[in-house]
Amino acid sequence: MAMQFEYTVPQPPPRRNSTLRTVLIVVGVLAVLCCGGGGVGAYFLFNKVADSTSAARAAAEAYVGALESGDFAAAYGLACAETRGNHTQDDYVAALGRQPKIQSHKVVGTFVRNSNGKTSADITMDVTYAEGSTKRYVFTLVEEGDAWKVCGVPS
Repeated sequence: MAMQFEYTVPQPPPRRNSTLRTVLIVVGVLAVLCCGGGGVGAYFLFNKVADSTSAARAAAEAYVGALESGDFAAAYGLACAETRGNHTQDDYVAALGRQPKIQSHKVVGTFVRNSNGKTSADITMDVTYAEGSTKRYVFTLVEEGDAWKVCGVPS
């Protein structure tokens, strides 16, 4: 008697539910995009702050440099609109002329802030006078257009 074999077509294994895998892939892609976007945002924010900080610092140093060289008219030109509105150039120059002669200065701190759309900065400097004493000043600057201007008259 001949043996008969029943031939069956092999069936693929049952399909596994891949919902969990799909969800994990989507979450992973979103996490990468969010972290990458956050990193790019942080980079541009840091550069904006660094630019503002260096520009404000440079303006304060230019102002104190004008005081050191005795060019009080140039210092008046670096003053903010409010200060120039409160003092004539002659009064400003006279007030600065009564100050002791500055020998050198050193920036020891920079703080830039934006409040209600107005950008300002405080630049802290140690100012050394010709007779040898040193005094710490905080110069307040405001951004007027594309330029930083010093407000107030040093006392």
